[in-house]
Amino acid sequence: MGYRNVFQFLESLPIVLKVWRELLAEDSSVGNCIRLMSRLDLRCGNQAAKRAIATEWVNGLPIIMQLSEKLPTRTEAICQYIKALPMLMQISRNLPENNSIFVQQFRELSRQSVDREEYLVDASRGKKVLHFGFLDSPFSEERIRSGELLHLKLKRAAIQLYGIDNDQVSLDRYRQLTGDRNNDIGDVQKELQNGIDSHAYDIIMFPEILEHLRNPGLALANLKQLCVKGDRTKLCVTVPNAYYTGSLLVALGGDEIVHPEHYYYFSPATLRKLLHDVGFTIVEMALYASRDTAVLPGITKNGVIAMCEVA
Repeated sequence: MGYRNVFQFLESLPIVLKVWRELLAEDSSVGNCIRLMSRLDLRCGNQAAKRAIATEWVNGLPIIMQLSEKLPTRTEAICQYIKALPMLMQISRNLPENNSIFVQQFRELSRQSVDREEYLVDASRGKKVLHFGFLDSPFSEERIRSGELLHLKLKRAAIQLYGIDNDQVSLDRYRQLTGDRNNDIGDVQKELQNGIDSHAYDIIMFPEILEHLRNPGLALANLKQLCVKGDRTKLCVTVPNAYYTGSLLVALGGDEIVHPEHYYYFSPATLRKLLHDVGFTIVEMALYASRDTAVLPGITKNGVIAMCEVA
């Protein structure tokens, strides 16, 4: 055995021992999933297809183990997904080719992810920032007291920060708790008032709002006008990802994870198209993830970030 093979074998020992311990534990969700994988009958027509499925199992084993540990109540959903692998392989043979107009490639985007709050804070550092939806209702007061409200973090990074929200009650409470009055009430789907368009901003933050709006295109058109008046003002939009793996696992069990006030799902492709058709150019696009979901494959992370400027 060559030195490289020995090194790879030693590297794999901790994983092998972990799998062994999980298999020995009768109540282990990870072990249950692995045992199911080993017993699954490969209902495929040829050996090449069987080898392809086996390869997918091996490649997916670390992710299945992690999901089983983080989501123990979803073990049955994970098992259902494993059972469906032969069928998924069959479905994959009927999918559009990569050069089809229906396939939008995001290979580079899928290879890395960012922390959403860190990204927004870094983008605001030393800038004049206009922040829409800054109150985060109905969790505003709790996050103000804990210091976790994003607006307060942006305030420490930006040289100027102004907040716009449509919740008067939460705004009054925010002002009472913080003493901050650099803010106002406004509806981004209507013509923006209160003189905010007379200010020049370096960047407009629009995080996790688009999916709440009945008319997201109109809202973006209004934001475009603010960017034009600001002369090179950038727009930063963030949205939950339609392809988030956690939502898929719950959907396998017949349920849906969705905020009760959401109207739409967005993906990298649909967000890009909407921004482009309104008149924005995307300067940078990123997927955001938590520490647990950063290792998930493809575009299955928590959400999407688009940094834009007027075309």
